[in-house]
Amino acid sequence: MHFSEETGNPHIIPAANSVADALRLTPRPVDDPSMDAARLLRLYDSMNRDLQTDLLWMRMLDPSGPLNSAALILDQTELYMAMHDSPGEVHRFLGNIADFVMELWRHQLNSSGGRVCGSMWPYIVLPQDLGVVVTEDLMPLLSAEQYQEFGIPLLKRMSSEFGALAIHCCGQYAHQVANLKKSGARIRALEFHHPYTRIEDLEPLADSTVFIPYLAVGKQDRFKSAVEFYRHLLRETPTHFRYWFACVEEDEQTFAFVRELEAEGSNGRWSGAHGLSNV
Repeated sequence: MHFSEETGNPHIIPAANSVADALRLTPRPVDDPSMDAARLLRLYDSMNRDLQTDLLWMRMLDPSGPLNSAALILDQTELYMAMHDSPGEVHRFLGNIADFVMELWRHQLNSSGGRVCGSMWPYIVLPQDLGVVVTEDLMPLLSAEQYQEFGIPLLKRMSSEFGALAIHCCGQYAHQVANLKKSGARIRALEFHHPYTRIEDLEPLADSTVFIPYLAVGKQDRFKSAVEFYRHLLRETPTHFRYWFACVEEDEQTFAFVRELEAEGSNGRWSGAHGLSNV
């Protein structure tokens, strides 16, 4: 890893520059004591002991799915080119990653004693009997045809294994909504960031999926704050749209919004945000 001279952001150097090289890589065991999963579980166990409780919940590691992981392991340009030139090898590569990612998730789920409540991102609480969180940030970068071929089979596999998915994607992925709708995967919740993806784009999924809205304040001039955006969603979108608001801003505007929702607890849309087991 190194840090960009332009932005200061971290950049992970790819481990492979061709899909053939990537297929020769072998990951360490998921329970390797030097790796992050083992460190996380040691910390979780230590906190339970120190607090003398068994009531703590644990968040899993970064929930990067197979496609996202592939784009970190293999140079992204080479990955996209291989989807055209060597699709069979890409499918093998993604299958290997899916095997590892799902084993890693199972290891954390099982080793926590059934106390996983989501992942590092997004800021939601998802008890593990309701599914797992997966990051799908390559949806904006692939055509609908590419995602149908390389992404949707992985979503179906993960959904079948873990019961349901909550998907994080912070980019522009409206062109993938039809794929998600017909995927056969159980998508319990779906994150979107306005204005990159708009709530209108997600209407085909509204009957079966809870939406997790975020606002890129500096990329639009319609809404001055996330709370203003949330109020717009509750006021202007159809009543069968359900929302899960991750109120992370610690300011009086956010506190007032939460108090209003609590006071209107009989409102179907607010209660629906809690009723994820019905989705």
